[in-house]
Formats: sequence, C-alpha cells, structure tokens
Amino acid sequence: MTDNNFGKASLLNISTIEKNGRTVITDEYFTAPFKIMKPFQKDDGSINVMILTVSAGLMEGDRQEITLNVGEGSSVSITSQSFEKIHKMEDGYASRNTNIVMGENSFLHYSPLPVIPFAESNYRAITNISLKKTSQLILSEVISCGRYCCDERFLYKNFSSFTEVRREKRLIYRDNSVFRPAESDMGKDGFYEGSTHLLSLTAFGFKEYSKIKDKLNNMIDELKLDAGVSLTFDKDLVFRVLGNSGDELYHISQRVAQLIRG
Repeated sequence: MTDNNFGKASLLNISTIEKNGRTVITDEYFTAPFKIMKPFQKDDGSINVMILTVSAGLMEGDRQEITLNVGEGSSVSITSQSFEKIHKMEDGYASRNTNIVMGENSFLHYSPLPVIPFAESNYRAITNISLKKTSQLILSEVISCGRYCCDERFLYKNFSSFTEVRREKRLIYRDNSVFRPAESDMGKDGFYEGSTHLLSLTAFGFKEYSKIKDKLNNMIDELKLDAGVSLTFDKDLVFRVLGNSGDELYHISQRVAQLIRG
C-alpha cells in the first residue's frame, strides 16, 4: 500500500467526561486533514460534536486513526460536516481504524454522513468498541452504491467494514461487511436489491427493546420502508434500510435514534 503525502496516519482523538451535570471535552488532538468544530452544548448537558475533514476525500494510501473516549456520565452525539468521498485508486487502498471506549452511564450517538465510494476505489474500515454494562451506544452508517447520478453504480473495487463490540470485555456483536462488485451483483437480491443506498444502524445498552422493535416495525409500515429490524442474542438492536437517497436514509437514522432514546 502506498503511504499518503504525509507519510503517516491522520489522527483524531477526542475524550469527554461529565462535570457538574455537563459533558465537556477533556482532551482533543487531531492532525490534517481532521479538525473539530467547537461543541454545541445542549440544555440537557450533552454535547454535539462535528468532525471536519479539510480535504477532497479519501485518497489512495490514506490512513486514518480515530479514538473516542466517552468518559463516565458523558453524553455525546458525533457527526461529520459532509458526505465522505472515496476517490479512484490504482493499486493501493485507503483505511480507517476507529477505537471507541465508553465509561459507565455514558451515551454516544455516532452517525457520520453517508459514504460515496467512487469508481475504482478501495476502502477498508475496522471499528472496535468497548462498552461498560451501563453504556448506551447508537452507531449508524449509510453507504451509497457510488456516484449514481454519473452512472457510477457499484463500480468500486472494494468496500469493507468490520465492526466488533464488547461489553465488559465479552464479545456481543460482530459484523464483517465486504462488498466487491466484481465478484457479486450488488444490485440484486441479497445486497442492495435495486436500491442505491444502505443504512445500517445498531443500538446497544437500551431497555425495552421489544417495545422499540414494535415501534420500528410501525415506522417501516408507515413510511413503506424496505427495511428490517432484529435483536441480537443480548437483546441489542440491529436495523437496516434500503433506499434511493443518502439524505433520506440519514434523516431516518436520526429519527430512529430519537425513538430508541425515548
């Protein structure tokens, strides 16, 4: 793999803690192309954080390392400022490793804007998450088929996303999504089924999942969504939706997050 122009990984580290009923950032560190906007403090003491990427998108050889430490009692929502563009590549690939560590009674809603893998792009992501018994996490990702308005549908080389979640060091969830259009017809049944976008949302640490599942099924019927909802062995929630608009699926993910939190 070819290194990026910096010859090293791009780093983003954010640490938070609860102090006097409010979530505050105790430490932040980033290197180009990352930046962090000043957090938006909400009336309930939680914060919204927007991650900026001052670049045209992910290029061949780019390596990104993201670390999020959501300390005890913290309540944080994190998103990005724009759609993630993954550009054409020759022989190499771009990678992102994300490590999330959550403390007791903490909450994180991590929902970057949709990802667009351009033709001939190659992207590999690994996400490792460590939860405490009382941690609450909502994690969502919207993946496009490509620049479909430019007739680029499933022309990327590879899009792989591996996620592993542990609660008190015990493995509770693992997802290994590997999309290689040259090997499978991504537009047909079992993949995108004629749609252009896929929303994957998982939620951990919430109660009354059976009631939440019923509400989500009602939403599926109300909005006529091509979607499904299921519970894991530990009664955590997995929700997936197929659609034809990144904006629409992103807004659905926000609505689902509000429903889950009650």
